[in-house]
This record gives sequence, structure tokens and C-alpha cells, in this order.
Amino acid sequence: MSQVTLTVDRREVGKKYARALRREEKVPGVYYVDGESGIPIVANRLALRPIVFTADTHVVDMAINGEAERRSCILKDVDFDPVSGNIVHFDLLGLVEGQAVEIPIPLKFTGQAVGEIAGGVANAVLNKVRVKCLPKDIPDNIEVDVSELKIGDNLRIKNITWDQGKILDNEAVVIYNVSASRRDRTATEEGEDAEEVAAEGAEASTPA
Repeated sequence: MSQVTLTVDRREVGKKYARALRREEKVPGVYYVDGESGIPIVANRLALRPIVFTADTHVVDMAINGEAERRSCILKDVDFDPVSGNIVHFDLLGLVEGQAVEIPIPLKFTGQAVGEIAGGVANAVLNKVRVKCLPKDIPDNIEVDVSELKIGDNLRIKNITWDQGKILDNEAVVIYNVSASRRDRTATEEGEDAEEVAAEGAEASTPA
């Protein structure tokens, strides 16, 4: 479980104040613990990038300027501007020792499928799964070995081996598959068409 340090300030609330912060390249957010009142905070936009734009899950070691207490948390939600793509709001969920948390965890596919080596097309269908686990068991990612998949094979959530918590998504959901290439599919279809034409010709030539 990797950790990222983030320093924030407490902030005032209100849309007008939030717009002023964004003009200064700062992003309003909220830190909260389930069952407690949230703390309105603000962070520099650049400081949020290692937390938001990452392939792994990070635990955030958050410090509020002027306060001695450090808080361990995770990124729970983030909003983006639909035009610019900039981060406009974020939520941090405080972690409590011994209290399970629900969090999306990235999947890291390892190995090369034998079906891909044979000319098939490998497809990562799902990149994250929702899990429930204790804070001490939060992984950076969950590794999934795809090396034994043949052309036509599907890997589902139920095939994931991970014993540090519970995966919450439907176990029947496909996360990875290997399909035939377009060229192979076209060749197969043309072969089938040719067989049908030949069969029809044979029927037509048979005396009544």
C-alpha cells in the first residue's frame, strides 16, 4: 500500500468562494469520516495530480496547515470540468483503524495470453473492481494473470484470487477476454459462405 502526502487548508463554504479558489488554481474539497461532520478543505490543483491521475490506489497522508494532527484517508470522489477537464472538487474519506472501507481498486493484468500469442486480440474489459477491506489491507492494485487464456476465453471477477477482503462486484462480470482477430473472423466467415454455396449447388444439381 503506497502513500502520498497532501497538505491542505481549511476553507470557507459557498459557490462564490469556490469559484474564486479555482481561479487561483486551487480546488475545494471535503474531508469526512462516516458518521461525522465533514471538514471543508482546499488544495493546490497540482498537488492533487499524484492522487487523482494514477494507475494505483494510494492512501493519502493529509495535513491541514496550522494543525498538528495528520489524517489518513483515501480519495473517495472527484469531479472534473466537462470542458477543460480540470479537477473542480474532491472528497477524501478518513480511514479508521479496524473499520472496513469500500474502495475501487485497479486491476493489473500480468503475462501475455497464449491466445494473443497465437494471433488473437486481448481485451481488458474492466480496469477496476469495488472491494471492501480493512485500511491495513488496501492494495495498490490487484494482479490478475492472463497468460493461460486461449482465443475465445473469458476471465470473470469470480476468477480473481484475492484474500485480503471482499470483492463487491457481480462475480459473473467479464474483466478480460481474448477474441479472434478481424482477419481470422473474416476468413472463417468466407469459408462458411463458400461451404453454403457449394452445398446449395450440390442440391440444385441433384435430379428430382
